Order: sequence, then structure tokens, then C-alpha cells
Amino acid sequence: TPTSTPVTPTNTPLAPSPTPSPTPTNTAIVANPVIAAPYSPIKAVVALPPVFKPDLSIHGIEITQGIQCFDNSKGLASCPDNSLPVAAKKNTTARIYLKYSGFLSSSMSNVPVRLHIFANGVEYIANASGKATTSINQGNSDSANIYFNVNFSNDVNVTFYAEVDPNNSISETNESNNRYPASGTISMTFRKRTTLDIVGQRLRYHPSGYTGDQYAGGWAVNGGGADFMEQMLPIRNNGIDYSVKSGYLNWTTSLGSGDGQHDLIQYLNSRWIMENALSWLFGTGAFTGAEHVYGWAPNDGYSGGHADMPVYPHAGGLGVVGIGTDRPGASTDNPGGGALIMAHELIHDYDVKHTNTADA
Repeated sequence: TPTSTPVTPTNTPLAPSPTPSPTPTNTAIVANPVIAAPYSPIKAVVALPPVFKPDLSIHGIEITQGIQCFDNSKGLASCPDNSLPVAAKKNTTARIYLKYSGFLSSSMSNVPVRLHIFANGVEYIANASGKATTSINQGNSDSANIYFNVNFSNDVNVTFYAEVDPNNSISETNESNNRYPASGTISMTFRKRTTLDIVGQRLRYHPSGYTGDQYAGGWAVNGGGADFMEQMLPIRNNGIDYSVKSGYLNWTTSLGSGDGQHDLIQYLNSRWIMENALSWLFGTGAFTGAEHVYGWAPNDGYSGGHADMPVYPHAGGLGVVGIGTDRPGASTDNPGGGALIMAHELIHDYDVKHTNTADA
């Protein structure tokens, strides 16, 4: 007789019911991310579609030792880039102006650049970084600056080229335009320069009725003016031998008129001639061997300057003497009027005239 055998039930788990999931989205795969801070620790990697990538190139390279022609759209149209002379054995700066093109911004900071310098058959490489911008502004400190000294004792031809983002660390729309110039090099001859001897003559200035400071002196008079002039002109480091004649020239003629200024220049010219061309007769002195003599007047009595240009021989036209104020300065970065006017007037002695620009 069949008996009923109870079957012990077992739990058979059922397949779990599906649960809702988020709507799938497209995730972009980026092969060449843009590095935000080249040559420094990376804080973030920003991935951009190709259309938003920047394009980096170079506006140009200015090779300067203080004054240089560059970007003549903003200055002298007749002065080509890097056409002013440069001197051997003088501190030099290559200002590399980096160019930026892109949709998301008008500039990019910390952009690496490499300068190749060739001199006497040897290549020298220097790295720097700067701010890439859409246009050149020499008044800003955006350029990548490389400092060097062509330390040769004779004339030497030096050539240059630069490449922005040399290691291709920044993803760009165009990697083929990173070299400047696109082909070839910039070529410049660094010239041997001898020393320039300048003697300063201080005035004790006290014309009739004058009540201001009588004795010229201060930073510019004591050598600061010559230091500033040396930095600005194509003269090698330590290339100006400047000295101050002992004592003071007693001067009682007013410098408030052109005639009075001419009188002082003529007097200094005569002393220079006596101690140089006529030294066999009058003997040597502080002015012997000097290329220039500069008369310093106290700023209270004379705040300007005057040259003796050969082309305008009002006071002799020897191209030797200049006169000017001792207006205070503190350094070659903050030279003050005394140093500025000294350099200005002695450059005039080479028949260099004012430019035709608004700041002349």
C-alpha cells in the first residue's frame, strides 16, 4: 500500500528581478591630453576636442643689449629688426615673443621654448618659458628671456633659431610651425669694442642772484651716469672708463640761456684741446686721453642738458663735450634725469639726432 512520503521543500532562489540603471552616456577617449603646466608639476590634465586645442608659434626674437630695433610697426619703420649693432663681451638678452592662437583663451602661460645659439662652430642650447599671446607688447614681461654673453675678443658671427614647445608636451592643432625662423637662422655679428674714456667736471654754480645748491654731485656724477650709459649702448661690460676731475669749476655765468650753455661748452672744449692737441705746450691733465668731457651742474640751477654736435657747431662742434643736470638717481634701473641726460647728450655728440617718433 503506498504510503505518503512528505517531501521536504527546498528554497530555490529565483533570478533577481532587474533593477533600474542610469541611462548610458558617451565617454570621450582622449589620445593627446593638453598639459596645463609644462615643465612644472602637473595639477590637472585637461582633455579638449581638437577644435579647441591651441596653436603655438613665435612672433619673433629680439636680440638686445639695452636698445634694439624690433617690431617696427610700433617704432621706426625704417629700422629693421635687430639691426642696431651689438658688442662682444657684453651681457645680452634674447627676448622670444611667443604666439598664441586658439578659441578658449587669448594667451597661455608657462610655455616652454628652446634657443639654439651657434658661435665659432659650437652650438649652445638654452631653455626658458614665457607667456604666449596673440600680439607683441614689448612693455610687458611676457617674453621668454634668455641671458648670455658672447665672450670673444674679436668680431664673431653668431646665429640663432628657437623652437616653442620643443618636446611637444602641449597638444596643438599644428605642430609644424613651432620653429622661428621657419628655416635658416638669425645672423648677427658681435663686434669687438675698445674702452670709452669720459671725464666728469663738477661745477660750483653761483651766478648773480642764484640761491640754490651750488655744488654738483650725487649718484649720476659719481659714476652712475656712466654705468647707465654703458648698459644702454653697444659697449662691452666695464667698457667705459669714467673718472671725476678733482675739485670744482667755479662758474658764474647763467646756464638759463643757450648762450650761457655755449659758453660752458666752449670753455670745456678749450681745456680739452689744451690738454690733448696742445699738451706739448700746456702739459697734460685730467682731460688728457679722454674721448668725452661732461660738465655737471646742480639741478637747482640747470635742469636740462646740451651737446656739442659737429653738425650744429654753435659752441665749437668738436663732438667731445656735453653738459647737464646732476638730477638724482638711485640705480641703472632707476637712473633719474642726470644719468638719462648724460647718455642723451653724449650720444648727440656723434651727430645722432632725435627720432621721428612721438616719444623722441
